[in-house]
Amino acid sequence: LGLPIIPSYVSYHNTFFLIFSSTVSDNSQNWYAFERASDTTISLNTQFSLQTKPDSAIAVKRVPGKGNNVIVFGTTVAEVWTQVGGLENYRRIQSFNIDSGVVAVSTIAANDQFVCWLGQNENNSPVIFVTNGASTEEISTDGIDHVLGDLSHPEKSTAFFFKQDGHLFYQITFFDPNDNLSLIYDFN
Repeated sequence: LGLPIIPSYVSYHNTFFLIFSSTVSDNSQNWYAFERASDTTISLNTQFSLQTKPDSAIAVKRVPGKGNNVIVFGTTVAEVWTQVGGLENYRRIQSFNIDSGVVAVSTIAANDQFVCWLGQNENNSPVIFVTNGASTEEISTDGIDHVLGDLSHPEKSTAFFFKQDGHLFYQITFFDPNDNLSLIYDFN
């Protein structure tokens, strides 16, 4: 058995350190909001869990331009949460969830408009998703989905956004020697 919290992902959001535990820890569905206790320590403020379906909470990303909203990623689902303050701090937005988690945390990338990631759920092979925090769409084509489905190790991947000559690009690289592939999506 794992420990209650084995930190594997930390993000700072509006005065809180949001900490996610390893998938092998006890209660891996939980994520935690810690706050500053002193110059060298933090203390647990609140514990939350994924609610849409059973899953491990593995990462979070601030929704660009959407105030206090964050996307909490699991392995098969993602949920949008908003910081509400008070004793609860964060509350899940009940009317919206994303039925796809993240294959590799390092593929989650954000710019000033979008969050993109390599996603999948229990029923499909990897596909590339983008969200603006209000709607989500798959941006990989049928042909790219076929290539992604044939990868040996899609979890060995990383991605980022960049702009060049007025174009916004999302680049994802699969670095396992059996895959050795990079794909670039042009948002323009």
